[in-house]
Amino acid sequence: MKRVLKGVLICGAVLSFSASAWSAYWLYQNNNYQLSRIAQPLKDAKIVKPGEGEKFAGAEYSPSVEVRSAEQLEKARKDTSKPLYLRNLLSVPNLGINLQVFEGTSERSLTYGAGTIKADQDPDKIGNYALAAHNFYDSSYGSGFSILQDASPSTIKGSYAYLSDGDYVYTYKLVEVTEVYKDDSMLYTEDDFSEQVFQDYLKESPTGLKEIVKSKKVWNSDGTYLEDPDGKQFTYGKLLTLYTCKLEPYNRTLSYNRILVTGVQLKKERLDQAPKDVQKLFLDESGNLNVTGNSEVPESESEASKKDKDKESSDAKNQNKTLELKKIDSDEINWSDPLSFFANKQIKKDPDFMMKFFWGSFVLAGITSLLSIYLPGKKDNNIDKKKKKENNSEVQKILRRRGK
Repeated sequence: MKRVLKGVLICGAVLSFSASAWSAYWLYQNNNYQLSRIAQPLKDAKIVKPGEGEKFAGAEYSPSVEVRSAEQLEKARKDTSKPLYLRNLLSVPNLGINLQVFEGTSERSLTYGAGTIKADQDPDKIGNYALAAHNFYDSSYGSGFSILQDASPSTIKGSYAYLSDGDYVYTYKLVEVTEVYKDDSMLYTEDDFSEQVFQDYLKESPTGLKEIVKSKKVWNSDGTYLEDPDGKQFTYGKLLTLYTCKLEPYNRTLSYNRILVTGVQLKKERLDQAPKDVQKLFLDESGNLNVTGNSEVPESESEASKKDKDKESSDAKNQNKTLELKKIDSDEINWSDPLSFFANKQIKKDPDFMMKFFWGSFVLAGITSLLSIYLPGKKDNNIDKKKKKENNSEVQKILRRRGK
């Protein structure tokens, strides 16, 4: 029995040590994990309506600062001089994005979720509702807009984004992925430029969500524009732009380019009248508005995607696009191994999972190793008995000789 127990302890020690070594290697390879552990949603936050925030006094709309360290994030989160106004909740279930949306892009706002890039943005008005969020290079378990760097354009395009202010849900279809140098990127968040260069998609948007606008400033896709005295007619609609950094693989705190994903609004509906699977994106089990972490794609989106596939393939042959944008040339997300796939799912539920896993397996390896060392085996006991018997027989022989 002792031999079996010792064997079990040795196996347990080996497995525990292997698990702790793997988790330590994972933490080393994913050093930005500490950033995503910190950048968690603001608990018990309530959505602030435009009339309730005194025009969102103190909100900042300056260009977001690149994340350098966990200490930087901690400091920003504790800076209460920067107000937090929760505006909306954003969900892109097909990409695993579930974020709070705050007014402005202050360092503090972006440590909790996404932020509005411009003042007076309204998803219910014609224009470009532009949102920025950090890229923590942790797309496997998802924080901020990290997934936009690793997901392929074919995965992103066609996905639906859902934005809710607690009363209504605004549904967008993501239609384009753009990568540009950071100094040229903010133009893609402006109204006129984006409305004009994405004409092909806006013309196809539903009636009631678009209007004809005559503009004397005519933008080109390269960022230049012409002045037309007579003006030119365009179809303007309700756009959504997701904006984040593209981090360099050799230095995950360095970024030269920006990734922008553009979506077109398809509909607006009351949250309490939306399909149940859409409601679950924003309402927790208690029925409270919250960041649910739900990444289940609504049935209505899945059905629409199936119908669009054939239509998009035929349209691509017959349509001449007015804008050719540089696309992100990355493949589908690849899980490095089954253990990482398991870990990534757990981290979404518990941001501290990997640290708990490391210390738990490390301590278990130590305990099982010590027990296996100090637990005597059956073979050892038999050897001791044999030696004792031999010693006794030797003593008896010596005594017999002396007796003679």
